[in-house]
Amino acid sequence: HRRRGGGRGSGVALLMLAAQIFQMGGFSGVPVGTMGLVAVNCYAFLRPFSLPWSVGEAAVNVYDVWYMGEWKRLFLAAFYHGDEWHLYYNMASFLWKGKTLEPQLGGAKFVLLNLILVLLTSS
Repeated sequence: HRRRGGGRGSGVALLMLAAQIFQMGGFSGVPVGTMGLVAVNCYAFLRPFSLPWSVGEAAVNVYDVWYMGEWKRLFLAAFYHGDEWHLYYNMASFLWKGKTLEPQLGGAKFVLLNLILVLLTSS
């Protein structure tokens, strides 16, 4: 039985993500900012402890954002993944982009750029 939104599924996708990280040289082969953002996304997906938001609060809804002023949805949506494969594909792609871009921009600028893009695109 698979639960949506935080359900762990079979775990195969998470093992593949770990393999992707180790293929890139392990934790020392992935820039710190990139690894930190991947870790935050994995933590939000696995939910080992209760998070300060619910799945319903993470969904982007124009009415709730614009008319109800729930601007936090624009930020939270980036950390919500429907299932482990959604998480895997997003994070595998992010690892390769981060490994290329973060050394060029520097860690702080890279993380700041990602946070700005999250707010501008809500994804």
